[in-house]
Amino acid sequence: MLDSFQLKRLGVVDAVSELASVADSVGARSVAARVRDSIVQKLRDDRFNLVVVGEFNHGKTTLVNALLGANVLPVGVTPTTAVIHEISWGDTPSARTEYDSGEVKEVPFDQVRFFALGNPAPEPDPGPVRALLVRYPAPLLRDHVNLVDTPGVND
Repeated sequence: MLDSFQLKRLGVVDAVSELASVADSVGARSVAARVRDSIVQKLRDDRFNLVVVGEFNHGKTTLVNALLGANVLPVGVTPTTAVIHEISWGDTPSARTEYDSGEVKEVPFDQVRFFALGNPAPEPDPGPVRALLVRYPAPLLRDHVNLVDTPGVND
């Protein structure tokens, strides 16, 4: 299934790249540059986002950990996911917090388990956390796949 997605994505990249070449040939150099620098690059960098949504405490994070092949995110018998967790490919495990203010801070990877309900905010607290951004070397993530674990929809 993902192979089909990647092939179609590459086909669109080729078609849009050809459009940029046509724009160059008719003298629309600024349009061609914008297409190459913005649209084509975004398409090349595009990710397949697999978002896991459901009621709290119904195994969303357990499923994400199974897809990753390791217990990367915290799980428990009570609801644990306090913020959105976005997991993407990284050569080594790492984590960052993104705050509602737009500020982003590095977090030691072993602190990921503290982004669960009931845990105090890290010091100093720059405000509400929008998401925990995790990089992890799981094979599934290597092919432009992002996993998104969400808090319970009725939380």
